[in-house]
Amino acid sequence: DAFGMNVHLFESSLLQSLIFAFPMVLAGTVLVALVGFYVFPYGWSFSLAMTFGSILAATDPVAVSALLNEVGAPPRLKIHISGESMLNDGSAVVFFSIFSALFLSELGINGLGEQIDVGEGFALFFRMSLGGALIGVAGALVLLIFLYFLNRRLIREENVLQVAATVTVAYLTFYVAEIVCGTSGIISTLCLGWIAKYGETMINDKELMESFWSLVEHLLNTLLFTLGGAAWGTIIANSENNQRRGHFSAVDWGYLILLFVFVNAIRFFLFFSFYPITSRIGLKTNIRETVFISYAGLRGAVGISLAIALDNEVWRVTEVEEFRQYTSKLYGMVGGITFLTLCVNGSSSGPILKALGLTRAPEVRKKVLKMYEHSMRKRLLDDFVYMLTLERFKYVDFAILRHHVAILQDLTLADLNLAVQENKEITPPSLYKQPYLENVLPYFEKNEEGKQEPDDGQGVQYISADVEPAINISTVAPHSIIHCKKEVIDDSNGKSSKTPDQGKSKNAHHHHSANCRFIALRKVFVELLRAAYSRQVDRGELDGRLGFVEYQLLQSLDIIEPRIEKGKPLNDWKVSQIVSHDVTNYVNSTYKNVALHLTRCFCRRDLAKVRPSLEFEILTEKVITILSFAEAHRLAQEKFKDQFCDNYASEFLVQEEIVMKESEAEVKIALDELREYDQEDVRIIVSHYFCRILLNKNARTIEKFKHSGLLSELEASEYINQVENSLVLLLECPMRVHPGEKTFESKRHWHASRNFENPVVNNNEIVKQ
Repeated sequence: DAFGMNVHLFESSLLQSLIFAFPMVLAGTVLVALVGFYVFPYGWSFSLAMTFGSILAATDPVAVSALLNEVGAPPRLKIHISGESMLNDGSAVVFFSIFSALFLSELGINGLGEQIDVGEGFALFFRMSLGGALIGVAGALVLLIFLYFLNRRLIREENVLQVAATVTVAYLTFYVAEIVCGTSGIISTLCLGWIAKYGETMINDKELMESFWSLVEHLLNTLLFTLGGAAWGTIIANSENNQRRGHFSAVDWGYLILLFVFVNAIRFFLFFSFYPITSRIGLKTNIRETVFISYAGLRGAVGISLAIALDNEVWRVTEVEEFRQYTSKLYGMVGGITFLTLCVNGSSSGPILKALGLTRAPEVRKKVLKMYEHSMRKRLLDDFVYMLTLERFKYVDFAILRHHVAILQDLTLADLNLAVQENKEITPPSLYKQPYLENVLPYFEKNEEGKQEPDDGQGVQYISADVEPAINISTVAPHSIIHCKKEVIDDSNGKSSKTPDQGKSKNAHHHHSANCRFIALRKVFVELLRAAYSRQVDRGELDGRLGFVEYQLLQSLDIIEPRIEKGKPLNDWKVSQIVSHDVTNYVNSTYKNVALHLTRCFCRRDLAKVRPSLEFEILTEKVITILSFAEAHRLAQEKFKDQFCDNYASEFLVQEEIVMKESEAEVKIALDELREYDQEDVRIIVSHYFCRILLNKNARTIEKFKHSGLLSELEASEYINQVENSLVLLLECPMRVHPGEKTFESKRHWHASRNFENPVVNNNEIVKQ
């Protein structure tokens, strides 16, 4: 938290945070101790009651902080809550150390605890807090030196070492302060993060650093709450097998509820008692923010750990049942307060925040979100038009797209025309391709009144005789495939069909250097394929919903790499089919049968009843595997040509041509297999695949808006949920004919009525009509 805070705001509010953390923590400790000493019937000593009060003085607003980030609360409110939490954790631990030492001394065990008077207590307090701060500053200087010298940003190892340095210095600083010097480890760690924040610009990979510490925070919080909850459960369970049974009765639960009321009332009393001061210094504050800060005093990790530590220490050093019951009862109360503040205060903080008007102005924010929605829609339309320029999506049906992608449901001719024109303007003339709109424009038919013709809602089944091939091999495959010989690589017996240059391989003295060149170039091509698959993942074309498509394709590359080292040619398609046969089909069948039963048991019953058949899902994976395979080879061939084939000084001209031929032959084999499938099924699968890519692109746009600060966490999550629901419905779509879908004949008649032999050539004219 300290390393990720806003330094300027923290320094501006430092006086207020110090008031929250020291005078108020001490006052809160005393008031809660009075409740434990006078209200509770447990016979606690005053030192134990003060220990109890110091434990409950530590707050942990992790849930509230996440909420504040989600709803876009004022920065001043966020820094007050996080600053109070960081500092009062340190002061609470200092008070706990003092009063727990007093209580342990009451056990009468030599060497355990310490008798501390008032003067010694203040001296110990300042020694632990100020000493811890100085050690933290020293640790921060050491960390800054490490960050300064690990400055080679482009070297991945040094970026990792920077992260390792932050972990090492943080734990070492805590150890030196807490164990070696007997000061406050928490305060030292806080000061370390605060000072080290000034070196943020020296961090090479901020995303790596933030991701690592977010993961560490999540794992450690989860572990602590899990263990603490389990230990608390043993106290309140009253099991016959529980060594600590009988500690929590119905009366104890009543006192727990009463304590919860007291704890909240005391917090409100303290904040409003200091309000005349805190509202005039530092960043200042107001009534609404003070009400929310008072309400948001959740208890968490620090309190649980202190209570566990005290209880374990007492159970370890003494067998006196009275003292054991004291600390077990104390831990039961601390765990109960943590549970109640998380469940009650934490879950209701959102409505309280909105009721106090501390979220962004609703009406103004709605207008801003409308602007963002318009921008997201425009980006999606740009992606839509660009994808229509890709030949593998030539035959996607707009009725399917409109049914599954909400943004396309109100698409107009004017919007489409604008998107087509913008795509042409931003694309270099040498790279521009006109989008294929044959299966889009018929859905914008207008009647005589100028209104869009309504869908009949019925849709007519395509007659197989009227259906064009859903994938045109000559358009998806690289152009040279159509003109080159089919040279299928057969590696089943360790042999390959001859390429133009391989006829000379029988010569016993045929150039060892040529074989080395083949190996080097094929290895380069494999890496280009790997990068192409990664690019498809980034573009949303491959994801986990596609089963094991990505695994199958990447595994094929892993398998052919050692074969390439032995001089074997590229044959990744055949290998991918072996992977699919040996592993993927079995895993898919098992996984999807289990998923089907889980869907029927736990998910929407209407979706479970109409889920596509397992055979169709397997066919879907096969089709998408072929499309992804062909696209990866296309991308790899482009990179390969740019790097080698256009270099006339290259020493690899013959080998380059052969590697390209091998790649083209592999793609042709895959596309020939695609041709064998029912083309109506392929058309439906490709159209759904198109929808999936569009929705994934939309989700990535939302994430970019969130990372850039345009959308809050909550707003982005709402948009992402909408996209996620669309993806789920798309995955479960059982329809072969979608509402308003037109027949092939009706589309052909639409184009013929406008006298366009090739509608693609006349896109702009069609759109203008």
